[in-house]
Amino acid sequence: TAIGHNALYANTTGTTNNAFGKAALDSNTTGSNNVGLGDTCLGANTTGYQNTAVGNSAGSAVTTGYYNTIIGNACGDNITTGSSNIIIGYNVDAASATASYHHIW
Repeated sequence: TAIGHNALYANTTGTTNNAFGKAALDSNTTGSNNVGLGDTCLGANTTGYQNTAVGNSAGSAVTTGYYNTIIGNACGDNITTGSSNIIIGYNVDAASATASYHHIW
């Protein structure tokens, strides 16, 4: 499901993705089971899977990370390949782009 300008724009074989907002999941190609709610959320995701991001720019840099839950505007927008993170709050970020198993709020 894609609602918003360029939402899921590059998707090729990714399945069961839901993108709501301008450029949400727009770079996704083969990633599956992702949910992005907000402009540019999960926008860099290409092959990452089972990520959930809610809020404008939430998780916007995630490329191949998986099992991330990111809630809040500009939240977790530094994560690229990190996985299994729970990041909640306005502009809250993980310790690094590759951080995994962090729970921050």
